[in-house]
Amino acid sequence: MSIAEPWLLLVYPVFAVVIWAATLTALSIGGGWRALAQRFPAASRPTGAIWSFTSATFRTRLLPVHYGNCVTVTVGEAGVRVAILFVFRAMHPPIMIPWSSIESVGRQAGTLRRRAAVISIRDFDRRIVLYGNAGEKVASTFDRLRGSASLDGGRRSRPITLSAARPLA
Repeated sequence: MSIAEPWLLLVYPVFAVVIWAATLTALSIGGGWRALAQRFPAASRPTGAIWSFTSATFRTRLLPVHYGNCVTVTVGEAGVRVAILFVFRAMHPPIMIPWSSIESVGRQAGTLRRRAAVISIRDFDRRIVLYGNAGEKVASTFDRLRGSASLDGGRRSRPITLSAARPLA
């Protein structure tokens, strides 16, 4: 068996790599991973509990981007680190979200889905959903830190009451 066009043996792998990289780039930009990674780059790996091969979803208005069983989540005292498997890492650098930047963490449970944590980040229009034990650990750690002074740098926020309000002069 002879190949009529031997140069095609070189073109096909190059084409596959280009399509792979373009797809990963579109997912990173469309889902918000790239914007979050620029805002919260992970300089080093924090100490804490690590879950490998977990799932995450970046919820967008039109189409959620789901990363199934390819995310590593580290939950520590500094924050939440989210990294993706090396094969999918193009345009997906690791993210380190400090606890002080997390606005809220809600729990989600469904009949077809396992339990999850829905993370809202300040000044970020998308929600991140972490599934399974990693999501549960994020939610419980956030609840624990929210009850202490750790989330606002030791400054406990107090609501302004009418007696504390001053009139505008």
